[in-house]
Amino acid sequence: LLAPYRMHLDLCDSGPEAVARVRSDPYDLVLLDHMMPGMDGMETLKAIRALQGSRFRTMPVVALTANALGGMREFFLENGFDDYLAKPVEITKLNQIVTRWIPQNKRHEPDAAQETPIASVMPGLDIAGLNTLAGIAGIGGSEKEYLELLSIYCRDADVRLEALRAFSGRMEDVAAFTIQAHALKSASANIGAEELSRMAARLEEAGKRGDIPAIRADLNQFCGDLALLLENICAALRSGPAAGRKPTVLGESTLEQLRKALERQDIGAVDRIMGNVSDLALEEPMQELMTNIADLILMSEFKKAVESIDKWLSRDG
Repeated sequence: LLAPYRMHLDLCDSGPEAVARVRSDPYDLVLLDHMMPGMDGMETLKAIRALQGSRFRTMPVVALTANALGGMREFFLENGFDDYLAKPVEITKLNQIVTRWIPQNKRHEPDAAQETPIASVMPGLDIAGLNTLAGIAGIGGSEKEYLELLSIYCRDADVRLEALRAFSGRMEDVAAFTIQAHALKSASANIGAEELSRMAARLEEAGKRGDIPAIRADLNQFCGDLALLLENICAALRSGPAAGRKPTVLGESTLEQLRKALERQDIGAVDRIMGNVSDLALEEPMQELMTNIADLILMSEFKKAVESIDKWLSRDG
């Protein structure tokens, strides 16, 4: 969602990592999830504000939360945040946050979304359990970006599904379970999986109450529905625009261009190259390589993406 703004983005997996990043880099804006495993958003913010230096007391920190209840903005402001953004994120609300907190002299106008008639969706995206029109609208009207979002969702949700299935039923594991349900609630809403998001919300609430019988009552149905949705999405992605085409061999020159863009951290060039590649029907293992690189780019792991390209280019040597 932030890619069109051409920002330099760093993503963190935990509160402690976020504190370390903030200590070392002068960020213009921090988007901080409220509900995280281990150190949550409140604790992370307190750790940031406690760092030595005036910039840590004035650095804009915006809370991300899926609990969009009345009075939440005031709650976060009272607890040291500068603003708050509800999930699933609406593109207009995100734009308001960026406009409000990014200094004028550092702002770029966001690249225009590839708008499509919102009354119809490309063939093959009529997926049971998925309101694709809502998902596309939520990401700004770009079907191409929505397809990428679906791909990311499938990889992420597949890992979370296994974690839910492995739930022990012990009280000491309820907190970790609740985090997984919370994440799937937001992510499912983002892609338009509305009923699945509601089911995840019920599991999350049961987790917050420590109500293990309620979790057990709904968990099997939720896991089954999620597994079916993932299967349907993957089938739709496989039969998408690239399906049926003759497999394409990606030239080394394209990989070299991507490598140079990654080294320069030229996000615009990276997005253009990856966008062109995503339209191709690639043979395995090239497809696996590009999927891995896309994941690394998503996490701002540009150095690791470069290393993956280097390893590929030197495989015959």
